[in-house]
Amino acid sequence: MSYTQLRNEVMHYSALCSIQTLNLLKHLFADRVNSIRRLDNVYNVGDLLNALEKRNIVDLQCLSEILGVLNPPNSRQQNYTQPAANNIEPDVSRRKEIYDIICSEIGMKWKDFARSLNFSEANVQEVEETDRLFSDRLRKVLACYENMHNGANWSWTPVLDALSKCRRNDLRKQIQTMI
Repeated sequence: MSYTQLRNEVMHYSALCSIQTLNLLKHLFADRVNSIRRLDNVYNVGDLLNALEKRNIVDLQCLSEILGVLNPPNSRQQNYTQPAANNIEPDVSRRKEIYDIICSEIGMKWKDFARSLNFSEANVQEVEETDRLFSDRLRKVLACYENMHNGANWSWTPVLDALSKCRRNDLRKQIQTMI
């Protein structure tokens, strides 16, 4: 089950969440959120999920914990685990579509993204001087990355990590669902 599907299932059952259950969830995740003020602003399960997503600590395991506490009737008792990042294989057919999303969405964070892919400052400046549009710059960075890691060494993992490092976890999650 994907992150989005499991999140939607949690949100579906959150309507049945009592105040006591919400307080239990807040207590369970207090150490991970690590902010009393942020937890004070949690009034429902959606607020809790948003707080966890802002802290970049929500994953499939976290969602399955929440679903277990909500204890929906007739729930599937599956243990959802997040797939290991090393198992993410490059899907060449989807690569162009994913590159298009990255290029259109990342915007001014393109330098942080390039640096996270181990591009030197000189390479970043060279790309900046030759291309005017952010999307063109990103296409060049992604093409260079693909050329450097052509063949067996290529995977989505460094691209996903670079998206996290440049604080675009929303794009990372979107791409993970596409892979």
